[in-house]
Amino acid sequence: MVEQTLQNLGQMPKQWLADTGYCSKANLEHARELETEHGTEFFISTGRMKHSAPVPESPRGRIPASITVVGRMGRKLKTKKGKRA
Repeated sequence: MVEQTLQNLGQMPKQWLADTGYCSKANLEHARELETEHGTEFFISTGRMKHSAPVPESPRGRIPASITVVGRMGRKLKTKKGKRA
């Protein structure tokens, strides 16, 4: 879908929002490459949440060296920017 959008528009949008169905290690690694290459930013849900559930608190401190790409995206979604998206 992302590659087709790039082909159709000739450019990437500033942001991509995707639901948890697109959250896989391969997709997140590819999204990271595209962020670096095109400057677009991805926000991909890492799991389901009830609509009435509060968004968890933003993480504080350094990102652990052992964090997975899914964990990194989960942290990103909890930031102010991630919550707005």
